[in-house]
Amino acid sequence: MFPKVLRFHLKGRIYDYKRNSSTEYISSVTRIDKGEILIDNPFRDILLGELKKTLPKATAREAGGNHGGDRAQKSSDRGLYGKDREEEAGRTLVHGPVKEDKRRFVRVKRLLRIQYAIQPETGAEPLFKKAGATNISAGGMELEVDEYTGQGSRIILQFILPAYNSYRKLNVLSVVTRTVPPAPGVGKYLVGVEFVDIKKTDHDIIIRHIMGAISYKL
Repeated sequence: MFPKVLRFHLKGRIYDYKRNSSTEYISSVTRIDKGEILIDNPFRDILLGELKKTLPKATAREAGGNHGGDRAQKSSDRGLYGKDREEEAGRTLVHGPVKEDKRRFVRVKRLLRIQYAIQPETGAEPLFKKAGATNISAGGMELEVDEYTGQGSRIILQFILPAYNSYRKLNVLSVVTRTVPPAPGVGKYLVGVEFVDIKKTDHDIIIRHIMGAISYKL
């Protein structure tokens, strides 16, 4: 049903998926062909419902021809589930240096309707407002909002995604990492947020949504 091999440009990345503490999947280069590389498909199993968790986008730090034998580089990540956790990010395995991408997660362009509210003081009810999302990743999203929201603000997000032949309303606590003022005549602030507290089941739904969008483009 799904191809065993994906075609990537040299500037692409290779991903590392971990199913549990003892089972992981690291994609590897199988062939380089006319400015492109062929790698094992890291999305095939997750699209079939086999894999449950994706790790950050792989970084490219060294060249080499070791196809699949490199150890994953350890990194510390605070918080998709509100706690510290150790994750492993795979390295690109290409025959030349590749510029490192600072984004830790794969992003897909998606126009989503969002409700958001600044996290209130204890006991107060959140006041939700409407917004739109321009993209989403396993680690956060970019919002278009009507009013300024400062960096470091904690925001409650509510949005709906398809899930297992149905739909699920997700509730996610996030923090603002950047705010871009509106361009003349646009009137919308671009606000980047990072998920800091999210249920494991909701995180899985976001990952499946992203992987489905990627496979559709292929």
